[in-house]
Amino acid sequence: MIDISDKCIVPSEYYFDVLVRDYGCSKEKIVIFPSGGIDKQVFCKLDRNTVREELGYNKDGLYVGYVSRIEKDKGWDIFLRAGAELIKRYDDLKLVIVGSGEEDSQYSELVKELELDKYILKYRLLSQEEVAKIYNSLDVFVFPTYRKSESLGLLGLEAMACEAGQAAEKREYDSYDNLIRAVYYGIDGEPVIITKGYAELRRTFNDKRQLVGESYYGVDGEPIANDVGIASKVIEVDDVGNAVSEKFYDVSGNMALRSDGIAEIRRVFNGKRQVTAESYYDTEGNPAVISTGQASVTYDLDDRGNAVDAKYYGVNGDLIMRSDGFAEIKRQYNEKNKLVREKYYDIDGNLSDRSDGFAWREFDYDENGNQTAERRYNSNGDILE
Repeated sequence: MIDISDKCIVPSEYYFDVLVRDYGCSKEKIVIFPSGGIDKQVFCKLDRNTVREELGYNKDGLYVGYVSRIEKDKGWDIFLRAGAELIKRYDDLKLVIVGSGEEDSQYSELVKELELDKYILKYRLLSQEEVAKIYNSLDVFVFPTYRKSESLGLLGLEAMACEAGQAAEKREYDSYDNLIRAVYYGIDGEPVIITKGYAELRRTFNDKRQLVGESYYGVDGEPIANDVGIASKVIEVDDVGNAVSEKFYDVSGNMALRSDGIAEIRRVFNGKRQVTAESYYDTEGNPAVISTGQASVTYDLDDRGNAVDAKYYGVNGDLIMRSDGFAEIKRQYNEKNKLVREKYYDIDGNLSDRSDGFAWREFDYDENGNQTAERRYNSNGDILE
């Protein structure tokens, strides 16, 4: 088809590269023409109060929306995690989600994990007219896709036509498809500081395509400390690509402590590239204690790579009690690698009540692997409500 065509029309530079690289198409044949358009008779500004009343929304509430399929790389998971952070700041926030897809089960699991059920208004399939009402009801529309094959996002055009506030992210990739830069924008189209504490992320990779550095910038493009207090990190990788060390730096390029009290993490891996130990250090290279009280941790893994045991140690290498009330965790997994039991122990190997009151817990799952129940017990074996 390509060989006999005079011209090949593609919706984006991504597909331009695909035709050249994978199909041997001549560059001269290819025309980039952004896909489609929208019906501005449908997607137009409506009275917000009227629309919210029709939808049963609170006229004075705060509504942030996602309209897209629930599929890989569409960003629905980013939306949920960002929403969970926003809810900590805004009690009246609701997350409006329109869409479904092949990752519906993963979606349900993450909603449960983040305890977002009561904050979500979920719709599966709506007409264009109904979607237009959703856009008009929103304070902010979020289009978080990071699918590299995404062409012109018609959803963004639809939301703009309805004058919904928007938030966006612009990503850049190198020739090996490594993400090397991301810039975040607010509803006014200007760079904005996200909850992680920066407006721009830059990443560097070595000649083996392994991540070796990450740095953070403000809206003015100048280095900035992120939400854990560092402006950059340098990653040392071994011959097989394991990140055996991470060192943290401030805006001046000096080694710096993260907010949890460490300037460096060192890791040990087994032959399956699984972490079996992790230790923490200060700016001078001395053992350091993180916020929960340990200077290092070791992991025992089962044949499937599940961490069935974790033990915590102080700066002298002795087993210690973490600040949240335990020195060791033992875990059991089912045949689908789902956690079914987790118990906490003190230095002497006795069950220990955590600072939040329980010493062990059990989990149940349905046939699709979705968690359906959690039971908590104290060290005496009493079930907790």
